[in-house]
Amino acid sequence: MHNILFFGDLIDGFDLSQAKANLSTLFKIDDTAKIDALFSGKQVTLKKNLDAAKAKKYLAVLQKAGIECRIDPPLESVPAPSDTFTDDPVTTSTASLNFNTIVAASINTESEPAESSHDEPYNAPAANLDTLSVNDSGSGKEAVLPAEASGLSWGAFFFNWIWGLFNSVHIALLALIPFVGFVVAIWLLFAGRRLAWENKRWDSIEHFNRVQKRWGMAGLALFILVIALYTMLFINALNSVQDLSNAATSENSALESVLSETDDPKMRDAMRNLNELMKQAEAEAQAYEEREREQENLREE
Repeated sequence: MHNILFFGDLIDGFDLSQAKANLSTLFKIDDTAKIDALFSGKQVTLKKNLDAAKAKKYLAVLQKAGIECRIDPPLESVPAPSDTFTDDPVTTSTASLNFNTIVAASINTESEPAESSHDEPYNAPAANLDTLSVNDSGSGKEAVLPAEASGLSWGAFFFNWIWGLFNSVHIALLALIPFVGFVVAIWLLFAGRRLAWENKRWDSIEHFNRVQKRWGMAGLALFILVIALYTMLFINALNSVQDLSNAATSENSALESVLSETDDPKMRDAMRNLNELMKQAEAEAQAYEEREREQENLREE
């Protein structure tokens, strides 16, 4: 069986604060003092009694988080592990620190609990490898969007290029191109979160989700505002058509009154023709109003 040992060293390219934040996320430790203790420079046993396959997986995850670790004993110096998995405590030297004694009450108790031991009463639960998420945001195509940060990006859909500027997704500027903008908006709806995670450094997964949720809420508010504005414009248009129809009816009645009082045949013919034209205009206005009502009913359905 193998142990994962840590001596406070970092992978090249990671700074100390970033590595501490990643380790805090991996093992769900909120106490900064406990995290600082892990970086004291002394030997810390992060994981114990792992078979070769699990040791490799844990090492890969920790290294991706910026933590320089070592497998002890080395994989090539021991025989292949058996199928039986045990979790007996490992005795460490007095010069080293045991990770379990540092974070006993800090790691989530629902993930891979280790068996208790009379020799080591602070044998803390182990972190679940399947649920570990690394904050590798801002590292480009190599960044992997955590499952808890995935989803549709409504902020990117509604604000597209504006959202892109604030989230370092400059390809979103393609939305400014005529006839292409809507296609880009649809693409950003599905790919926006991944692109934002790859192109911008976020403090944590929670920080990323919080910001994207705000963008989504702002997009929803914009959508409701636009719908309300178009509804008001449509109602005003219908009222204008109704006013024109009423005005035409009034003028038609006045012309009929004048026509009945005149004795000049030519004037009567002219007034009659004008009356017919106004009736035709009134009929067209009423037909237009009816078409608008039918279209509104279709939209509601």
